[in-house]
Amino acid sequence: MEKNEKKQKKKRRAYLDDFKKNDSGDYVYEGAMYAFCERDESRKKMLAKVCGLCGALVFTAVVNGFLPVPGLQNSAFVLLPFAVELIASISCCVAVGRIILNGKALREYVYQATVMKLPGRSAIALFGAGAALFGELLYLAQDFSQARSVYVLIFFVLQLASFGSALYLHRESKAQRWEKI
Repeated sequence: MEKNEKKQKKKRRAYLDDFKKNDSGDYVYEGAMYAFCERDESRKKMLAKVCGLCGALVFTAVVNGFLPVPGLQNSAFVLLPFAVELIASISCCVAVGRIILNGKALREYVYQATVMKLPGRSAIALFGAGAALFGELLYLAQDFSQARSVYVLIFFVLQLASFGSALYLHRESKAQRWEKI
């Protein structure tokens, strides 16, 4: 039993093996590093685009959360996908923030946790946005009299913008090229 626990801990914190003590007693990272390939566009342009998409994704989700839309107040099949979308969009922003804060060269464990996970996180946000949009349509199809609010129109416009932002972020994150340096 103890062997299995040690193996799991070693796998979970395996990146710590890349830190070695130097002569002065400080720990220095000696693992693999990754850098953005600047063939098609510069790193600044890529980060500006991805930051804008993440900002739009979070902004539309937060604003929609405050709207008094009937489906978001009464229906689990609208509220749950919306919550998934909101959490995934915040997670995308955290990943992009870590990419920005770590500079031009990313350590391997940061690369694995951010660049490699961003397409999946954006796909989850895309799914949540689409499912919440579809769920609201189904909810309003049951009782169309509730659809006459201006808030419903704002919700649909912002939710479509959120869906588009998540789709574009997903495509951009999959198209990025990083190389080991």
